[in-house]
Amino acid sequence: MKKIQLTAVAVLLLAASTFAQQGPKAYINGFGGYTFDESFWGYYGEWKYKGNAHYGGSAEYVLQGASTRYNERTIELLYQGMSSDLVPYFAPGANKPVNANLTVSYLTLGANNYIGKSRKVMGFGGIAMGAAFFNGSATVNSQEYSDSETKFAINLKGGGRFMFSDNVGLKLYAQLNTVVGGVGGGFYFGTGGISTGVSTYSSMVQFGLGGGLTIGLGGSKPSGSN
Repeated sequence: MKKIQLTAVAVLLLAASTFAQQGPKAYINGFGGYTFDESFWGYYGEWKYKGNAHYGGSAEYVLQGASTRYNERTIELLYQGMSSDLVPYFAPGANKPVNANLTVSYLTLGANNYIGKSRKVMGFGGIAMGAAFFNGSATVNSQEYSDSETKFAINLKGGGRFMFSDNVGLKLYAQLNTVVGGVGGGFYFGTGGISTGVSTYSSMVQFGLGGGLTIGLGGSKPSGSN
């Protein structure tokens, strides 16, 4: 029995080693960073959405047939969120400026292209499209208001991936999240209630920097890759 157990352990270790050498077929990513202040035109003038931390996670699937030794292409499903304040906001009917809290979350699907002489260090760029989910709240003349809305969004990003081992690494990125003008851009808080304001000349563009852990899930890698 002991001999069988030792043989089984050896087989499992060999399989695990082979699995790791084959390289990831997919990645799970967890990340966080900082999104900077954004000023844009909405109802009743210019608003500022204060910078704050963002957070999120994603799953990437490697397109084996479209990848080569120096190139890795992936499809990525990503979620990202942040919460901050719109200041100062002059709500219609309010007797003084109010601070409105706004949570923005993105759910996007897109493609990434990684390039490098080795899979250990690769630069990348990507584009994704999906939805931006807005949830806002404010206190106007001692009255609480809240509402939510969903808008179309585009994400552009680029950066680098650095693998410490075959299946564990670090991703650093810069990104732009855009809620396209004409389909969204602001929130309207007033004594008559709270609602999303749609302005044909208003776009919300959020620039951010960040990084996080990437974990590879096994599979075969492109022939001849490092």
